[in-house]
Amino acid sequence: MAPRPVVTCLLPGLFGPVPAGASGAVQDTGPYPNLQRLIALGRHRPAHGAPSSEALIARVGGINEPTGGLLASMLAERPGSRDAIHYRASPAHLQPDRDRLLLFAGELVRPDAADRQGIAERFNALYGDDGLWLTPAGDEWLLTAETPPGPDLPALAEVTGRYLDTALPGGSEFRRWRQILNETQMMLFDHPTNTQRARRGGLAINGLWFWDGGAVAGPLSAAFDRLIGDNPLLEAIGGLSGIGHQPLTALEAGPPMPGMRDLVVADGSEKALLGGDIAGWLEALQWVERDLAPLLTTWVRRHDAEILLHTGNGRAYRIHRANRWRFWHRPPRLADQLVEQ
Repeated sequence: MAPRPVVTCLLPGLFGPVPAGASGAVQDTGPYPNLQRLIALGRHRPAHGAPSSEALIARVGGINEPTGGLLASMLAERPGSRDAIHYRASPAHLQPDRDRLLLFAGELVRPDAADRQGIAERFNALYGDDGLWLTPAGDEWLLTAETPPGPDLPALAEVTGRYLDTALPGGSEFRRWRQILNETQMMLFDHPTNTQRARRGGLAINGLWFWDGGAVAGPLSAAFDRLIGDNPLLEAIGGLSGIGHQPLTALEAGPPMPGMRDLVVADGSEKALLGGDIAGWLEALQWVERDLAPLLTTWVRRHDAEILLHTGNGRAYRIHRANRWRFWHRPPRLADQLVEQ
């Protein structure tokens, strides 16, 4: 008998953490029978707390490389020397709250190509002589530094929704980082990009967050046979491991072949929560209910696939056809699965 295909499916942010009261919105937009049945078919097991897509991908793929170095491997031309460090530079919206600033990120502040190029040009004019360069990379940028400005700042997922003054580490070793972040805010205050975004009704990109820096990554061993999803890390990992990657729409092409090991990443929930966008999070939840949960259930029942479902909040579910006798198992209320902030 051919070995069953195994699909590791990462859905960071699916069950939160969400703002208090979001369970009421789930009840108002439900029910979610397909997702509830899929979870009921699985055996719940505790998982290490890995809330972000980056942490989940690293854990299930056995990858220890910083994501900045992974993404830098995709650049056709890289500024700086071979020893330079490459940091993620994520767009942020800093929202005033009395005399403090709340940091939000995610889909609502995603820059278009003109935004990315315009902001990079002004940044490089300001900092290029100091050995710092900003390069467009996917939906964000990479900051290349000949000399690290200081110890790594916290990951983006750890600072979104927090006050900027509490997100920034103290100590003299972070002084250069604080200077760069403050000067970047001033640079972006009257940037033409934000004038255009305001005309389109978009949120201003009035800050950048620099995180997870590393040298350019080298070749990786492949932990999976297929990488499916729109997260840019999958493209980088696919290129370094020689297996390539496919967009999330590739799920529609059919089930995995016997013995295949697939990694599927659907991070729409996470992107919405990074910006505090509950409506966007509900849309992602409804996509899982409408499209993904029925597809995975079919793969289990008709193609003997095993699904390892990770939601990034300390929960994982192992789902396979041998569990079909769990028809008696009452599907859990979705609102009871949520983790609130």
